[in-house]
Amino acid sequence: MQKLSLETILSIIDNLSSSAQSQALSPAESDGKGRLIDAAKIEFSQKGFAGASVLTISERAGVKQPLLNYHFGNKEGLWRAVIENTYAISTAEWEKVRTLILQNEDPLTRLKGVLAAFIAIHHRDPTAQALVYAEVAQPSARLEWMVDRFVKPFHIFLDSILQECIDANQIKQLPDRYASVMITIMLNSHLLGANLILRLYPESLGEAAEMPLDERIQQLLDILLNGICVSKTLG
Repeated sequence: MQKLSLETILSIIDNLSSSAQSQALSPAESDGKGRLIDAAKIEFSQKGFAGASVLTISERAGVKQPLLNYHFGNKEGLWRAVIENTYAISTAEWEKVRTLILQNEDPLTRLKGVLAAFIAIHHRDPTAQALVYAEVAQPSARLEWMVDRFVKPFHIFLDSILQECIDANQIKQLPDRYASVMITIMLNSHLLGANLILRLYPESLGEAAEMPLDERIQQLLDILLNGICVSKTLG
């Protein structure tokens, strides 16, 4: 049995990411379709669906707008292609790590593995969460499609691991229905708040860049699982 450790989790994710990125697009996709998806990722994650401009996306990709319509049909077709592309690698990474996590009998060890993998995957490519939060701000059928297809399966799994830890008396009883959502929002705060941190504390730029990912993950898990108080102060 492969030992579950932060080092193992990061190694799996790095290897899968490198493998996926090394698979080159065909010349046609490299010249058009792939560039449109890459340009649209930036536009949609920064401005959301409503604020994104297909003209800006086409210009950023260096292609004519009719090519966008040819490959994706319309703006929503392009958006869905961006979501599917963004989640394709992270889903493969997650399934590989999930198999390893489930080999461990201790619920708390499994929980730590799930959370560490979540942080590492989204640290590698924060686009997925940026796209989710852009849609959350303007709920629509697109958000329902994205949540049902890509987001909900992970939260169902995380809910089950949290319940196992509660049943084993390893963590306290958490509020039903939204505990896993609050946890993932907290873990993503270091990505979503990166620009604010650098604006408030510009001297931290070098420190943040030099901090290894495993140390960053350990800090986040320590705060989440152990809190910030030296001793218990609340009843």
